Amino acid sequence: MSTRDVVHGCGPVHKGRAVLTRSLAALGAAALALVTSVATLPAATAATAASPATVSPVVVEPSPVTIEDVAPLTVAPSDTVTVRATVRNTGTETIEDPTASLSIVRYRLQSRTQLRAWFADELTLPAATLLTTTELEDPLDPGESREVELSVAAEELRLLPYPEASGPRGIVVELGSRSTGTVASARSFLLWFPEGATQAARLSILVPVTGPAATPSDPDEWSATMSAAVGPTGRLARVLDATAGVREVSWVVDPALVDAAAAGIGDGEAWASTLITSAAKREVFALDPFDPDIAALAAADVLPFQRGASATSAAPVRGWRDDLALPAPGTASERTLAGAAAAGDTLAVVDGGLEPRGSRTTSGVVPVGTDSGTVRALVPDDELSNLFSTASSTNRQLMLAELAVIAQEQPGRTAHVLVATDRGWDPDVSATTALLAKLADAPFVNLQPVATLAGAQPDDVTRADLPSPDVARSSLSPRLLRTAADQLAAVTALSDVVANPATLTATYTRDLAAATSVAAAQTRGLARRLLEVATVQGEALLGGITVLPGSTVNLINESGAIPITVRNDLPQAATVTVALVSQESRLSVEDTRETTIEPGATADVQIPVRAIGSGDVRVDVQIRAADGTVVAAPSEMTVRVRAGWETVGTAIIGGLLVILLVGGIVRTVRRGRSSRRMEPIRPSDADKDEQDETEAR
Repeated sequence: MSTRDVVHGCGPVHKGRAVLTRSLAALGAAALALVTSVATLPAATAATAASPATVSPVVVEPSPVTIEDVAPLTVAPSDTVTVRATVRNTGTETIEDPTASLSIVRYRLQSRTQLRAWFADELTLPAATLLTTTELEDPLDPGESREVELSVAAEELRLLPYPEASGPRGIVVELGSRSTGTVASARSFLLWFPEGATQAARLSILVPVTGPAATPSDPDEWSATMSAAVGPTGRLARVLDATAGVREVSWVVDPALVDAAAAGIGDGEAWASTLITSAAKREVFALDPFDPDIAALAAADVLPFQRGASATSAAPVRGWRDDLALPAPGTASERTLAGAAAAGDTLAVVDGGLEPRGSRTTSGVVPVGTDSGTVRALVPDDELSNLFSTASSTNRQLMLAELAVIAQEQPGRTAHVLVATDRGWDPDVSATTALLAKLADAPFVNLQPVATLAGAQPDDVTRADLPSPDVARSSLSPRLLRTAADQLAAVTALSDVVANPATLTATYTRDLAAATSVAAAQTRGLARRLLEVATVQGEALLGGITVLPGSTVNLINESGAIPITVRNDLPQAATVTVALVSQESRLSVEDTRETTIEPGATADVQIPVRAIGSGDVRVDVQIRAADGTVVAAPSEMTVRVRAGWETVGTAIIGGLLVILLVGGIVRTVRRGRSSRRMEPIRPSDADKDEQDETEAR
């Protein structure tokens, strides 16, 4: 092992070196000149950008030199530093006498901007110090790779053994040749903590578990997309594999996705079981079913069409929080947050606004007042989120170094930062699990659930504005969404007439909610197609109870009953109230009638009325739920009211009968006897004398 000062460790990138994204071009020459001769780089030498750059270095594989690990995680004076690396010959000629060397930059990098600048070779420092070189035994042929291990005693780092000297130091691993010099190099960080970490940065990690667009009206398509997501080799399977082992990682889950997987769609039973089991041991937030696009809904001033995790299945999601909104990227305007508050959410992830002004890291929580109430906005740290999402052996050390800087930025107080992946995150499982293991073990990192961040004291700093409301462009216009919301309200009212409303409307509300999902909005034309399918179902439900047309009704009494025939085409028995509403005062409706109609059956109902006057009266027939809401299409009929006609008619007929009777008697009297009528028989005189004698005796 040799120890000498060299300049090649921090020089220009050589041919074959990993390509790094140049994210800090704003670092001017004046800033670079200030860091040439000091043992500790003050924060003032950082780039003058208002906030840390948000583009992480991107390593293009295969890289000629990849630093796989730096151990121990934090280095103390008594330790031995071991760096494992992989070197590759990405050229076309054999490297005959290959070597690998390890160098260190002793200057402490105090800001996150400096870290990234040096990592991306955008910051010039004095010469690095060569710590050790090892010769590879055999030539390195084109395309060949080899693992190397470089070790050095910590005391040979020649770093100050005081707490004030704690912090990240740059290291360089070079692939070289004895005959031709340096071939390629890679940079990383060593974390020097001579007396251990005195304080820790608080870190929360939020991972969305949301799936592809649900297409319930096309089961084959839905099964195929679900299988690609939750199958053994699916993206969401990798999300669970990468994060399930660390309980401090919080999930935000679409409960409808879990239901679909548990029901066997896409053969997702095993995945759903794993998620539910792991969820019992961690903080989980349940979105409204199907992960609705709350920005589009807020623009239409309507609430999510399915509310709360229990709208799909209560058992698996018991204990999950349901007060967090997850707007689509770049759509978290004040109007969106007002819509979230109106839906009952008190937390919202804001990934496109409220960034702090200045170089100091601040806690990722900001109260935002809206017309619907206050929402605590959770603002991810873009750079850390990017490093976590693209976890690799290279990015891992940069993320750890940034967190070490955050832990030391404010003596006596540390920021609470949020790392959030996006909905489509497809992790490298081995790299992510390795990063999470390092984060869990790091003494300068305190992993905490998102709820702790939500309750943290906000920092008093100037922040960027929220995005404008018109940033979000949804495939569903506010007019379409308002129309759908009106139909949903009507269907909900209709469902009150059956014994099991949820069963009646389950398919309709499911398809309606699926149409408003973020995933559907991201697929051209899909959201509108799903909404059309749901709308047809809603129209069918609203036409489930009808009034059958009848002929014109004649009412000639002062009171009577009007017959109404109602049909029920719903799949459940319906209990409704039949009511008439007279459009004129000549007919008074005395009462309503309640009736229960079996599925596919009709019912005849008699509605009592009273006539006030005569004439043709238009009458509205209404079918109402128990609360009085009209639940069937309007129907109109005509009633011919002839009040008193029955009494007058009876009197006339009675009078005619009397006239006929009197007329008959008079006619009989006036006719007299007929000339052919026989004379009455009178007794003879003899008979009369005999009768007198008999009476004298």
